Amino acid sequence: MEFNEKYPTEKLIPYARNSRTHNEEQIAQIVASIKEFGLTNPILIGDDDVIIAGHGRLMAAQRLGMTEVPVIRLPHLTETQRRALVIADNKIALNAGWDEEMLYLEMEELSELDFDLNLLGFNPDELNEIQLFGEEKSSGNTDDDEVPEAPEEAVNKGLVDAPDFYENRYAYTRCKWIGPGRGWVDPVKEAQACQIRMNIGLSTLENECASQGLDWEEVLEQRAREKERMKKLFDER
Repeated sequence: MEFNEKYPTEKLIPYARNSRTHNEEQIAQIVASIKEFGLTNPILIGDDDVIIAGHGRLMAAQRLGMTEVPVIRLPHLTETQRRALVIADNKIALNAGWDEEMLYLEMEELSELDFDLNLLGFNPDELNEIQLFGEEKSSGNTDDDEVPEAPEEAVNKGLVDAPDFYENRYAYTRCKWIGPGRGWVDPVKEAQACQIRMNIGLSTLENECASQGLDWEEVLEQRAREKERMKKLFDER
């Protein structure tokens, strides 16, 4: 392994069968990174100056007008190993993951230090996702000694603006309390049971609609509109 800090870019030869692609957006990101940090990752080459890893870095360096770049020559590799490393160098890096909480903390502190987060290589959508992750974490945290108020206590202390019961007794007593969903074991039998309950007076359309989270008056109005529309369609024929 041989390191050369200043190797002429004109001598470097891109690998003709390189399967890794570099679009304009990524090249622009590498250019911005080199401007900020320098070219910190040497280009890997073989004895014949053919690039093994670093095609994108070379393209960015050339765009910046650099005539020399750091390289590492790998003379010990066989031709087969060189071809394999061209792929492995890219793919293995892609297999890494992120500690999202740590990533958010680091980026939050960098932002507070006025560092341009666009230089980190994330696109705007990814930056938004990281920010949303941080907001979700912070919104779910409470102090260790802070206990959420019970609903009744919150109302009694005036923390919740609930209508007075005695002034709105009719609304409280007439409201429909929707229980937990039972699920649909058999849609046909559920519908038949609903019809039977209403026919024998054990239930009403209002109650049956409420159990499904529907307003019975809206249901009737919608059915009337549908019947009227169907009548018009048949009359037009």
